[in-house]
Formats: sequence, C-alpha cells, structure tokens
Amino acid sequence: MQQCSCGVQLKPFWIWHDETMAPHASAFQPAIKSQGPFYAATPRDALLCVQTAAPKHDVISPMDNQKWEGRCRPTPVTA
Repeated sequence: MQQCSCGVQLKPFWIWHDETMAPHASAFQPAIKSQGPFYAATPRDALLCVQTAAPKHDVISPMDNQKWEGRCRPTPVTA
C-alpha cells in the first residue's frame, strides 16, 4: 500500500482526457486511453501533478518512477 510522507493512504487513480482534451481522474481504469495509475490521496491531487501544480499530498507514478512532493507536512514524532 502506498503512503504519503505524512501518513495518508494513497489510492490508485487513472488520468484520462475527454474529447475536448480536458483531464479527468477516475478511481476505475477507463476503457479509453489513460495514463496511470497514479497513487494519490484524492482525484484532485492526481490531476494537479499532471497540470504541473503542487498536490496537497504526495503523488506517485510507478509507471515512470516519478514522485511529486505534497504540500503537507509529516506529523512530528513527540516523545
């Protein structure tokens, strides 16, 4: 199971483009051409990395071993 550096569980999302070339993220693999899977906390995070913006949580693309760092901060461990 993939995890963000802050501990949030990441789920697979597939990025695909509609006929107007607008990107969408789906929790299921579409039958049409798709990129993915991308492991992200939300569909919005998965889309942000494709649109070259910073996602809230880490996004991982195992297809090309790429990782986008999230804007979240890991929870500090206190003793």
